[in-house]
Amino acid sequence: SGNRLEFRDFGVFESKVRAARTAQNPKTLERVSVPSKRTVKFKVGRLMKQKLAERAAAISAIGGAVGDATMPRRQVSN
Repeated sequence: SGNRLEFRDFGVFESKVRAARTAQNPKTLERVSVPSKRTVKFKVGRLMKQKLAERAAAISAIGGAVGDATMPRRQVSN
């Protein structure tokens, strides 16, 4: 069908159509019409999920937080 791309042991990317909807601007509370659009969904593969869980367990075993294994968070200035 061409709407699905699978990488063995990693995961599956799938093209989906998001339905049109009515949203609300949070600042002005004005109703806004949002058209339908194509988007990508990702589902993690079983082996990748297992590897991530093992890594998280190893990090927590040495006293670190799971977030420490990822890129540092950006500081958001207001």
